[in-house]
Amino acid sequence: MMIMTSIRPALIFAALIISFTMTGCSDNQSSTSDEKPAMKEIEQVNEKLNIAWSEMVSEN
Repeated sequence: MMIMTSIRPALIFAALIISFTMTGCSDNQSSTSDEKPAMKEIEQVNEKLNIAWSEMVSEN
């Protein structure tokens, strides 16, 4: 239970950061070459977050 209480705030914080960074992103806007690597990094972090969340849920 101790691991869950220490991981949960970190996961919530990461989810908030991802949601705030993706605010304003739209498919209607054309991405510049500077934005594409940033979006790829955000997608990778989001994928890692989803994997960590599913592992945490499956342990309980």
